[in-house]
Amino acid sequence: MSATDGRLRIGILVLDGCMLSSIASATDCLRVAQTLAHIRAPNSPLRMETVLFGARGQQRIHTSTGIEVGGLLPEPPEDIDLLLIPGIMHNSAHDLAMRVQAMQPEMELMRKLHLRGVGIAGTCSGGYLLAESGLLDGHRATCSWWLAASFRERYPAIRLEAEAMVIEDN
Repeated sequence: MSATDGRLRIGILVLDGCMLSSIASATDCLRVAQTLAHIRAPNSPLRMETVLFGARGQQRIHTSTGIEVGGLLPEPPEDIDLLLIPGIMHNSAHDLAMRVQAMQPEMELMRKLHLRGVGIAGTCSGGYLLAESGLLDGHRATCSWWLAASFRERYPAIRLEAEAMVIEDN
């Protein structure tokens, strides 16, 4: 959260084939938190919001359910505090690995934002994309139990703690 203006702005890197719940859950939770904060302190300068964008300049994507999400920003705003990588629908660990390997523009954008000091979080299988980018090397991470063996084999430089629901490691 920006200490100077009481704002938390989460950027969601939307991907074709991502899970709609990864986008909607984060957006809805932050909107509810903002509403409750305003009810409790109507004059508070606190502002919480999400913004959606892709890494390829696209204006819309299709989620794993086929629902189209439009209105994407052409690039991430300069003032995001956190980048969220949504879950990616897949048929197997191998399928997921092949999908994330093809996401070079997304990984390039993640690395660029990381260098700017933006925190990055992955939800569900979005952690695979974060791992593939190399940004998790030398850090602790978690993933779904059924992907753990594949994750360990594919990303040996990451200390996997699959039994944990959430990991925070810089």
